[in-house]
Amino acid sequence: MKKFYWFGDSWVVGSELDIEAGSNADRYTFAKLVSDHYQAECVNLGLPGTSNDLLPLVLKDNLKDIDPENDILFFCLTSSARVTMFDNNKQALTILPSIQDKARRHNEHPYWKEWYKYFDNKNNQIYNYDHTINLMSFWCKHLKIKFYMLNLFTTVTDSIFDLTSPSDWLLPKDQCLSNFIFPVTDIEFGGIVIEDRAWLTNDQWTQQQKAIAQYISPCQNHPNIAGHQKIANKLIKIIEQLPYK
Repeated sequence: MKKFYWFGDSWVVGSELDIEAGSNADRYTFAKLVSDHYQAECVNLGLPGTSNDLLPLVLKDNLKDIDPENDILFFCLTSSARVTMFDNNKQALTILPSIQDKARRHNEHPYWKEWYKYFDNKNNQIYNYDHTINLMSFWCKHLKIKFYMLNLFTTVTDSIFDLTSPSDWLLPKDQCLSNFIFPVTDIEFGGIVIEDRAWLTNDQWTQQQKAIAQYISPCQNHPNIAGHQKIANKLIKIIEQLPYK
């Protein structure tokens, strides 16, 4: 049986879906719905709060199970502002612009605030993003593994040394998956807009509120069942138009 491997963060995992679906939450993720449509086994490797630069390590740990003849990999890229660093015990520590979720405090880097105050900048984020996508692209091509990339809820328009091909992308690099369910995304904070902002017009916020009610609620920061279903339907339509690599 062919397998679809899904790499990414909490959107891939289906965080907060348990609010609606309980213990059956994994059945409603867009990763599972798309995989089922193609009668493929869904291998969900999403990690809540992860960063893009951890994805190559996740890929390395699963290479032995991937069948290049049948399987397809989907690299769902999170915000480029996120960083993973390792302590002396090789434990991965997450650096996020703002860590509000207490469930992730166990792997919070102790100096994440200092990182963003003294060291982080946009060009460094772009550089980290570029070398991550380049590594995964060349690695998969070298091993003749079929793959696609897409951005989850942020977009990337600048580049320092992007060596990927347009055919590597399920969605163009300047688009993101959250556009399927939100009229406004990735303007100021590099993520979904769930609160009114000064730069939003009244009409934009009205439309955004409708989308939040339909595709987020009762969740707080992630798609609900309807949101995952709409995302899955959109992805299936796109995949239908693309030949497998």
